[in-house]
Amino acid sequence: MFSTTKGITYTAIHILAERGLLDYDDPVARYWPAFAARGKSRVTIRQLLTHSAGVPQMPEGSTPEDLCDWDRICAPLGLRNLFFGIPDEAEDRVAFLEDGPIPEYGPEPMPMLAKAIPEQLPAAATLYNCPNIRRACIPAAGGIMNARDLARHYACLATGVDGVRLLPPKRVALIAQEQTRATDQVIGLNIRKGLGYFLHGENGESISDSPDSFGHPGAGGSVGYADPAHGLAVGFTKTRLTAPLERMTGSDVKLSAKIQEVLSTSPAL
Repeated sequence: MFSTTKGITYTAIHILAERGLLDYDDPVARYWPAFAARGKSRVTIRQLLTHSAGVPQMPEGSTPEDLCDWDRICAPLGLRNLFFGIPDEAEDRVAFLEDGPIPEYGPEPMPMLAKAIPEQLPAAATLYNCPNIRRACIPAAGGIMNARDLARHYACLATGVDGVRLLPPKRVALIAQEQTRATDQVIGLNIRKGLGYFLHGENGESISDSPDSFGHPGAGGSVGYADPAHGLAVGFTKTRLTAPLERMTGSDVKLSAKIQEVLSTSPAL
């Protein structure tokens, strides 16, 4: 699910904050001392969550093997079809990705994009169909899940599911407050960001325009988000990866717009 994965990663961070195990304004180096190298000692968790730390690039020469070299620290978190690294027995249930056509003409990519997503590590089927990549824990882009469990994750934030909430309402309201509103130097779009998650905005984001909505899209057209005002959670997954010339024609954007259209003509929950 590519960057849609980030929404799950952010939720794990907020659960740690709710438990008092970290603070958003703590330096990252407090928990990961080696991160302080090369002038990064003052970078905070809040800056990482808002993508404003100034270190979007991967280390030069990173390889697919590097992505896979991580001790497993992740589990399905009680969701049977949501993985950060699949177990062998799930292999037969995982759909194969397909690269859609690349537009012949389009805007020049942002200069920082090639550093954040190097040529040898593309957000594409050619890499993410590989068995070792499927089994790697890649919190920024390697999530493998179905739409139901993606939505269920956000439902546990929006309203709770079967009496279970991942975070209390006060914390959910906090993480959905705007932290930054600026042009993202990697993807080139003006994005409103909460504490990690994308918020609704005016530039074709795929997050609902409903107040307090938050979530995250992913390369190729997937998206997951919570809409607490309507008691709604959305998960949209797809195997054909597309990159439309115009953001407003993206499948995730059109899906969100259609849901919002229906909600606008329906009574509030």
